[in-house]
Amino acid sequence: PELAILMAYSKMQLYQALLSSQLPDEAGVSDCLQDYFPAAIRQRYGKFLAEHPLAREITATVLTNRAVDHAGGTLFNSLVQQHGVTLIDAVRTWLAFDRVLAGDELRRLIYALDNRMPSERQQQLLLRLEDALATLSDWAIDAGLDIRLEAEILAELRDKRIAFEKILGSILPQEEWADCKAFADDCEAHGIAPDAARRLALLPHLRGFLPIVALAEKTGNEIFATARTFLDVRNLLARDEIFQLAQKVPLRDGWDRQALQSLTKSLSHIGFRLTAVVLEKYSGNPEACLAGRRRELEAYRRLRDDLRSTSPANFHALLIAVAALEKLVS
Repeated sequence: PELAILMAYSKMQLYQALLSSQLPDEAGVSDCLQDYFPAAIRQRYGKFLAEHPLAREITATVLTNRAVDHAGGTLFNSLVQQHGVTLIDAVRTWLAFDRVLAGDELRRLIYALDNRMPSERQQQLLLRLEDALATLSDWAIDAGLDIRLEAEILAELRDKRIAFEKILGSILPQEEWADCKAFADDCEAHGIAPDAARRLALLPHLRGFLPIVALAEKTGNEIFATARTFLDVRNLLARDEIFQLAQKVPLRDGWDRQALQSLTKSLSHIGFRLTAVVLEKYSGNPEACLAGRRRELEAYRRLRDDLRSTSPANFHALLIAVAALEKLVS
């Protein structure tokens, strides 16, 4: 009951914000108005629906339900608080990436598995998609990317996503790629088409999609070489280990949640900055880049090794490790 109340208030807030914005009038959301009506009405009166006296209200209602039902009642306010953007900017970014990932298509495939796949597994697949969308939206807003719902922009991002997915089998560690294949095989065994099963399997690895594409454009390197260097830097710094340890720390209040967000962003920024330097000045060789900073690297590794042997009860030790990383790459 409490969640139902929170969701209702989230929808009321977003609905009013949409009505006060120009988003319901944009061509990129015209499908929301069309989808509201039955197929027979769309076929017969489709060209007149834009003149409906409640067109804006209907569009805002459909947009609100899509966004909150799928992304949850807290994501958009979280993005607003973290990055200082408007609620509309947060929703527009999420909606753009939902289309880049063909989210509606993947959801329909998952819904079609009712009574053929355990409901818990269906929920896991849906959350897998939403986690990817939240990560992409967060990185895009943090980086100040100009994400709009224009067909050309979405098509370009979709092409880049497809190109990125094609190289993952060549750059991911063997164990991670084997996990992806096993996940895809399980999806296929439940009746999901091979292409969609592969896309579902690769969703967690899309967290590197935007940083790698941005680095490739910034440094003028091909996406494969950029991705390879990005992962080499990630492994050298053992960034994923720090992130996984951070995920295990109990979140007792809002300050803990903010500390986790701050730590996660710092790790992302450090990896991005170091990869850019390695690509621009060291021909993609992170070892050569850090050759002159052995003392700082060893200090960080000692902290990392100490963390491996503990289960942090708070973020203190992790923040010290991130500070050592900052000193290493400064």
